Amino acid sequence: MTDFQIRMQIDADDMQNIFGENDAYIRKIEDDLKVVITDRNGAVTISGGQSAVQKAARLVDELVEFSKRGNTIQEQNVTYALELSKEGDDEALLEIDSECICHTIAGKPIKPKTLGQKKYIEAIKDKMIVFGLGPAGTGKTLLAQTLAKILKVPFSILTCSLGEEQAEIKNDTIKLSIINTLLLLLFIFIQIIS
Repeated sequence: MTDFQIRMQIDADDMQNIFGENDAYIRKIEDDLKVVITDRNGAVTISGGQSAVQKAARLVDELVEFSKRGNTIQEQNVTYALELSKEGDDEALLEIDSECICHTIAGKPIKPKTLGQKKYIEAIKDKMIVFGLGPAGTGKTLLAQTLAKILKVPFSILTCSLGEEQAEIKNDTIKLSIINTLLLLLFIFIQIIS
């Protein structure tokens, strides 16, 4: 494999943000893409196999733009950008960052962090009823509540989950819970359309 290199100039503030504490983010990119990234007074050199270097350069460019938009880069951003680059979706991180729903009182922007959240937001804006299903802590409720306030539409939370204390409930009780939930949804739907 021939050694291929790309050099790029990066602003000092952006470089500190992209490299992370103790160069943790750059090391993650190096390990994942099997490249070597060095910095000499703002001149970043990426070397390794040609396709890996080109992919790393696109990723670093994307992170530079992400940083210039005022974002503080976190490990989650780097990991997600690496996953997206493997799928060939190099510009997705910037596409996700382009939509800001609103700002908190402290000025912190509320915006999607993943493509799934972006699609969820688009569905809420476009559809009359949207169901948010998925693991806890993925931003479903925060995004839906925020958009409901902005769009001035009703917002309801309906949970079908069973707590640990109910883990040994018989199947009949679970079926009854689901039936009650569906009846409540039907009632809400009838209220909306009437």
